[in-house]
Amino acid sequence: MNAMHTQYNKVQGNAYSATPVSATRNSTSATGELQVTSGPVDQYSPNSGSSEGSLGLYNPRMFSGNGGQGVSVTAPPMRDSKATSPNAPAASTSAFADLSSKEQRAAYVDRMNAAGIKASNPPTEKQLTEYFSTFNNDKARGQAPGQYEDYAKAFHIHEASTDKPGDVKYSPEKSYTVDGQTVYKTLGEAKKANPGQNWFEVSTADASSWKDVSNRPAHKDGRKIQDCEGFAYMGGKLLGAAGYQPTQVATGDKDNGHAMAVFKDPNGGNSVVVSNEQTFSGTNEDKLLQDGWGFATGNDGRASGKMYRGTTGAEAQSRQVAEREGFPKR
Repeated sequence: MNAMHTQYNKVQGNAYSATPVSATRNSTSATGELQVTSGPVDQYSPNSGSSEGSLGLYNPRMFSGNGGQGVSVTAPPMRDSKATSPNAPAASTSAFADLSSKEQRAAYVDRMNAAGIKASNPPTEKQLTEYFSTFNNDKARGQAPGQYEDYAKAFHIHEASTDKPGDVKYSPEKSYTVDGQTVYKTLGEAKKANPGQNWFEVSTADASSWKDVSNRPAHKDGRKIQDCEGFAYMGGKLLGAAGYQPTQVATGDKDNGHAMAVFKDPNGGNSVVVSNEQTFSGTNEDKLLQDGWGFATGNDGRASGKMYRGTTGAEAQSRQVAEREGFPKR
């Protein structure tokens, strides 16, 4: 596939139109809007190590309307590594890790029942948040990251570790920004807060509800197939129930993308980073995030790029894509 980049042309005031350069496939919609299709820049073959559209940008479309114009883009897939099994940690010596995934799931449910949480197999969102809330105190909070790891490894598997790797599509969302920093959930909110200003729409498909992760198809061993966005969402939900203060993170360069979550202890204890099914704890958040990136990429030396934060994965990715696209135009 030929690489593609996008040239922005000033058309009136501060509004810009998107023109594809060396695009493989172009088309015009029924409404006359230019639509550009190219290989997603963050998707590559986990086995071959090759990438597609390494210079690509994100399917831009130009909209116009009352009080401003907007550019719409689709965020690229967030996939973690070119490695076949990017997130397989060193073998654990714990008794839990030595169990099969089916045995792990049964043991985890028994653990929840022993804590007074009547749990099904698999546990529901309500059961899990109730269980993790039992760690919401200074004495027990430090146990919650290990509890997350055991849950994530027993009930979920990363798509790159399956026999059919590929980007996971969660629920589609659209987010809007005017300044590249403040992100709105609806265009109406963005226009109301910034009358007459140009706006930027970002389409994402990250995990944003428990249904997104619980409704995923199962691997042959019974675990649900997720990618980094699903793990980051689950980490936020469960460690948040344990009292940690979560922030979603998007990072990567033009060829690689990864979603993580970082957590602050409300009483000054160690911070925690969730990267896929693994956690990293310590006092230096920047180092923890780099450790998480290294874990997801097999520590192959690739630089992560800037870390973009948000209260949701969509918000973090919107800031990331807006800055990559150079929006707002100066």
